[in-house]
Amino acid sequence: MKLKTLCIYLSLVLFSCNSFIQTIYDDTTAKYNAYFIANETINEIEDDLQKNLIINYDSLIELSYIIDTNQVSNIKEKNSKSVEKLSILIQTHPESKYVYPSYALIGKSRLLNLDIRQAITTLKYVNSKSNSQEAKYMSLVYLMRAYTENNDYNAAVEVYKFLKNKPLNNNLKIEYYKNAYHLFKALNIQENILNSLFELEKISKKRNLTNKIYFAIGQIYLKEENYEDAKTYFHKCIKNNPNFEMEFYAKIYYAKSSNALKENEILAYFKKLLRDKKNVDYLDRIYFELGNYYLFNNNYDKALENFSISIKKNQRNKALLFKSYLESAEIYYDKITNYELSKLYYDSAITNINREHKSYKEIKEKSNVLSELVKNLEIIRQNDSLIYLTTLAENELLKIINEKIEKNQKKSKKKSSTLNNRNIILDESKIILSRDEIGIWYFNNPTIISRGRDEFISKWGDRELEDNWRLLSKISFSEKEQKAEQETTDNILSEIAVEENDIDIISAMKSLPFEEEEKILLNKETEKAFYELGKLYIQNLEEKTKGIDIYEKFINRFKRSELLPDVYYQLYLVSE
Repeated sequence: MKLKTLCIYLSLVLFSCNSFIQTIYDDTTAKYNAYFIANETINEIEDDLQKNLIINYDSLIELSYIIDTNQVSNIKEKNSKSVEKLSILIQTHPESKYVYPSYALIGKSRLLNLDIRQAITTLKYVNSKSNSQEAKYMSLVYLMRAYTENNDYNAAVEVYKFLKNKPLNNNLKIEYYKNAYHLFKALNIQENILNSLFELEKISKKRNLTNKIYFAIGQIYLKEENYEDAKTYFHKCIKNNPNFEMEFYAKIYYAKSSNALKENEILAYFKKLLRDKKNVDYLDRIYFELGNYYLFNNNYDKALENFSISIKKNQRNKALLFKSYLESAEIYYDKITNYELSKLYYDSAITNINREHKSYKEIKEKSNVLSELVKNLEIIRQNDSLIYLTTLAENELLKIINEKIEKNQKKSKKKSSTLNNRNIILDESKIILSRDEIGIWYFNNPTIISRGRDEFISKWGDRELEDNWRLLSKISFSEKEQKAEQETTDNILSEIAVEENDIDIISAMKSLPFEEEEKILLNKETEKAFYELGKLYIQNLEEKTKGIDIYEKFINRFKRSELLPDVYYQLYLVSE
């Protein structure tokens, strides 16, 4: 009997040992073969997505990768490999403790493949079936990101709250807070974004992530106009040896956070950035931020000058071009009240954004309204000027016409000279140096000097010989701006409606409205333009004061107009 009992006992011990050894074997084999390889593959996929991430420093930066439909095809093979390895593990080691973590990783693989529905189903299965807390927490961290990608923000927030005080391991905790940051960034909940960043700051060990955390916190403080704290975090980022691009933008934002500093200190900082040869590809951005600095301090002329330089230095950065044009348009519209130039800049801004941009419709409508406004202003200005010219004494009028003729002749000569210069440049390859010219010193060779001068003018413009001629602040506005400014500021001479070629006193005099019927027609046009102008100010541009002023002028000037009742009605609506 004793022998039988001993045999049974020994059998149970051997069975238990065998079962224990088998479990250790299953766990070890699973961990260091399929599970390890699959996990490494998923990490590679995440690293690839992270490397391909284009950081937009003009908005709150991303800490994690973006799951993009354009990149799914690039990671499909690796994804299939990870799912295959994990499936083999589940089948061959069903008793291993890595079975449910494997399911969690399969859910994550499906998430990375943007198979969101299957990812959510898999991760919910792990959470409901697994007895392993680690597997549950893994699945929930990934599930929070899956819900976010599915725009199911309420469910994602619920998962965030459930996990908030749970004992996650360090790597999982980092992923939890990165996913939380991604969630609350989408929801634009500033307090929770900051909390996630502060928690990450405590536990992050990787320099790349830490620098992003510093930068993002600085961005939030800057947006909240907490300049001191913003400076502190941008300075932390700069000192922590970030990559070149992040370092550059951290310096730019550090300068933006220093608006309270004295002007000479800020300008010295920007000059230092401009002198740094490493920043040669970022000059457009530096000048844009310099323009913003002047705009912040209400120095509109300097702001416009630097936005203009930013446009000229732009390295095919359409987003920055759009902003430079838009800022200039807003200054001309709101601050300087030059609607002609404002319209040109709005038009340029529109050409640098697509129709899906959130501001496209608003800017397009504003540009259209300004087109109408500028057209009516031009009608009033031109018609009044033409009529005024007919009231002048003959000798005064002849003097003005002669001045106009001289001015046009000078323009014509300048155009002709420019065309000749261009022809010389175009025919440059046809110029053959004679034997006597070969080896002659540059300044003794008129042909080469002329060619060099033409090249200089084509690149830099016709400049005076003076010190510091290459200073970028000397660069003038673009041709479009110059043309608009000329049209806006030109004197009454421009109202003589004559062609620049073959003009004479007789044709100039004929272009003026001396006949009463001609004046009546022009006044009718002006009357209509005044009426439309007032309506545009009041109804489209919300410029009620200007609209009232225009209508008061209308009432005083056109006392018998058929449009008077409508004008009074518009004024009544404004008073209401």
